[in-house]
Amino acid sequence: SGTNKCPVGEATQWTGLTKSNGKNPFRSKTLTGTGPIVRAVIFSLIALVFFDFMGLIIKFLSQKYSAVELSAYRNVVGIFPSAIALWYSDIGIKRIAVFNPSVAAGLFTGAIVTLAQLMFYLSLGRIAFATASTISYSNALFMTIFAIIFLGEKVGLIRWTAVLVGFFGVIMVMGLGSDAF
Repeated sequence: SGTNKCPVGEATQWTGLTKSNGKNPFRSKTLTGTGPIVRAVIFSLIALVFFDFMGLIIKFLSQKYSAVELSAYRNVVGIFPSAIALWYSDIGIKRIAVFNPSVAAGLFTGAIVTLAQLMFYLSLGRIAFATASTISYSNALFMTIFAIIFLGEKVGLIRWTAVLVGFFGVIMVMGLGSDAF
């Protein structure tokens, strides 16, 4: 870990995901000895489990409610844990200002996430959960392409191979000639 600029501009010692001073209550004590990449991978895997669990709930509820209703309910309810996490984060709610230049980027990101969520909820109401979930795992291909275009990241042969093998795995699971494809 090195000294980097934190998102609000104060120089801070970061350990990848949180400050090294342990101020953040969301920091897991069991992961303290691991590196930032290992923690990021663990958190990503936990997030995948939660996203799949959420998808199962949405699939179940989509028989009774529309995708727009479910998306609205999810976003309204999601404000509370987000506010709590922000309050206890290193940034804190008090640092968020209307004139902050990152507000526009946050609003744009929020709009994209809301649209993506609505599209996923619509798909869950129309196709089998396993099919929708399998298709969503093809996002690695698009994320890699967008990382190159928008972030200027360099992607080597090994990573491209892994991404393409994963994408072909999605195609194989879906069945190239099947109705689901």
